[in-house]
Amino acid sequence: MPGAIALGRRRTDLRLQQHRADLAPAAGGWGTYAPAIQEKDPDSTLSMYRRAIAARREWRLGRGGVEWLEGMPETVLAFRNGEVTVVINMGSEEATLPLTGTVLVQSWNGHMGAHLDAVTIPANATLWLAA
Repeated sequence: MPGAIALGRRRTDLRLQQHRADLAPAAGGWGTYAPAIQEKDPDSTLSMYRRAIAARREWRLGRGGVEWLEGMPETVLAFRNGEVTVVINMGSEEATLPLTGTVLVQSWNGHMGAHLDAVTIPANATLWLAA
C-alpha cells in the first residue's frame, strides 16, 4: 500500500507541475503550445491529435488489413484501413487526388467534416477520409 500512496502523490505532483506550466508565461513564445491554450483552439495540434485518437477508436483503425492505394503521385502515400483512407503528402508541393469521402482528420485548417469529391492536400500534410 505505501507504493500506491507514493504513486498517487507522484501523479498529484505531476498534475500540479503541469498546471503551473500551463499558467506560467513561457519564454520565446512557447506559451502557445501549453495544453491550456491549445485545447481552446480547434485548429491546434492538440485538437488535431484528439480528433485522430477519437477517429481511431470510432472507426476501429489498426484492426484488419491495410490496402495500399496505387496510382498516387510519387510523393504521396495512401492506404485504406476498413472504411478509412489515409493520405500523406510528403512532397514540397500540394497534390490533387481523385479521392472522395468525409474528412475525419487533417493536419491543416480547412475542410473538417466536409464531404469532398476531389482532394487537394498541401505539402507535408495528412488527411483521413471516411468512405
